[in-house]
Amino acid sequence: MLAFYQRWACRLKPLRSVLLLCAGAALGVFVWLLFAADAALSARWQLSSVVFAISCAVLWLWATLFCRQLAACPPDASLWQRLKYRLLLAAYYLLAMLFSLILITTLYLGLRAVKGIIAAAFF
Repeated sequence: MLAFYQRWACRLKPLRSVLLLCAGAALGVFVWLLFAADAALSARWQLSSVVFAISCAVLWLWATLFCRQLAACPPDASLWQRLKYRLLLAAYYLLAMLFSLILITTLYLGLRAVKGIIAAAFF
């Protein structure tokens, strides 16, 4: 699982500035929808802008946190070094699980937002 996250983090690494810019733009659109837009437009696009901002921010964090290679523990390492390595590995696995849950949740919310936009546009 960590190898998957590291491969995609290396692929996303050149896009970090674009992802951060998109997250900021989506946050700006959300603030505009909150304070300046009319009620119908605001109700239709608020969830979409929040989901897009969160998705971009999570992808930026993914590219930033998982792009480093984990150092391998040598076989002749002391007990404390092996324990430190295993705790670091466990922390990375927990972080990967947290990212997976956040991405699944934002995917679900994004699909709900798209369903609402399609329902309002066609029905």
